[in-house]
Amino acid sequence: MNLGTTSPSLPTLPRSPSDPTLRLRPGDRPQWLEAPVADEVLLRWRGAARKAGLPVDAWVALLLELELVVEELSDLYEPVLESAAHMLKTPRLAFGDSRRRWVHQLTESSGPDDNDELPSMALPSRLLARVPPNEQVSRFLSIEHGDLEAAKTLDLAAIAEGLTMEAWAYRCALRLTRR
Repeated sequence: MNLGTTSPSLPTLPRSPSDPTLRLRPGDRPQWLEAPVADEVLLRWRGAARKAGLPVDAWVALLLELELVVEELSDLYEPVLESAAHMLKTPRLAFGDSRRRWVHQLTESSGPDDNDELPSMALPSRLLARVPPNEQVSRFLSIEHGDLEAAKTLDLAAIAEGLTMEAWAYRCALRLTRR
């Protein structure tokens, strides 16, 4: 962290010096965590993340945030997801270079390097704050069954408006209920 700034730099994995792979969504404050799951789960996560072309940290964060959104929105989740998919039909630019890199990372299947620091992960502190320590194991085990394409859709819609997935989904749900 640069002591002259108020926020830490984004954790990255070196793909090449000019194109690092983002481990976290731009703007998120990293919090390091030892994954509270068994080694065989970590191996499955690594394989699923590699297949998705994402760093493990990004894969876990997207699916964890999706799980929180689905839980909070319940019946409104499907209409919110449809709104996100509809919104993405209109091309938009993400603001700033790091957000553009994030969008590229979510939409291109270039695949990250095989480097990761499992069982250590850098995850958004805003998400970890929502998961009580006594629920971490069950939460992290359940993300494997999440819909990564839905998570990407919601996150792409959110980043196009400079919001987090949660904030965008809640705002969209509010608009849907006011119709």
